[in-house]
Formats: sequence, structure tokens, C-alpha cells
Amino acid sequence: MMNTTCYRLVVCEKPSVARSIAAVLGAGKRGDGFLSGGGYLVSWCFGHLAELSDADAYDEKYGKWRREDLPILPDSWQYTVARDKQKQMNTLRTLMHRDDVYEVVNACDAGREVAGAVSGGADTFLSKNKAHTLSAKLQKITKYITVVFMLLVIAADVISILGK
Repeated sequence: MMNTTCYRLVVCEKPSVARSIAAVLGAGKRGDGFLSGGGYLVSWCFGHLAELSDADAYDEKYGKWRREDLPILPDSWQYTVARDKQKQMNTLRTLMHRDDVYEVVNACDAGREVAGAVSGGADTFLSKNKAHTLSAKLQKITKYITVVFMLLVIAADVISILGK
């Protein structure tokens, strides 16, 4: 019998938040850089997982700041991943590109830079081909986590039904 399980990937801002969310979702099986179970893959960032590249990444002449070169406005923004975060970035990239992942949920704190990175540029940087990216920008997750995720699941199912 063929396994046809599809997953929602939930990206959290840090491992402790991922463990809390995974416990609610029933994703208790440990992987390398993620947890899985119940139709979910739950992974995490570490602070600034992807940062905007320095100016000299666009052109070597920007390596030394000169007034006449300002403002520096690239056609498209480039991202850099710090060496100590490369393994987790690769894990997220691999998870997002899995054929059995149909949706990415941003479960990062709205007050943190990583929420903007995941919902803005980094989700595109990591996951160019996912049909749906949902955001659950959570400020006080310990109290409202179950309600927020149940609403996301219901909303995604309604969107799926209406879209057919």
C-alpha cells in the first residue's frame, strides 16, 4: 500500500516554541531539525536565520561606502545565511521542497524580525513553489496556541473546498 500522507510545515521562531506547537499538533517524532506526526512537520529558525546581504554582495564598489553611491537600491534583495545557521536553513529548505509538503505555516512571533523574514522574503527564498503560505503571527502562544492552529486548519480546509 502506498503512503499518501501530505504535510503542513509549521515554521517556528525557536526550538522551544516548536516543541510546544508540536505537542499540541501531535507531532512527537524527532527528526534532524524538525518534529513530525499528525500530518505536520514542525521546524524552527534561530534568531536571524537569513539576513539581508551586505552592500558589496551587489557590487564590489559598495564595499567601501561613498556618498555618491547612495542610495543603494538593488533590483532584488539578496540574503545571506550565517555559517552557524546553515544546517537549519538547509533543513528548512529540504522540508519546504518535499513533494509531500503542501502548505507552509509561519508560526513566528509577530514582534520578531524572523516573522517578517519567513512571511516576507525568506519563504520565497526557501520555498518558491508552495501553493499556500499561512501566517499565524503569535504573540502569546502559550495561551492561544490550540485555538489559533485549529482555526488555521479549518480555514485551510474551507479554502481548499471552496477552491475546487
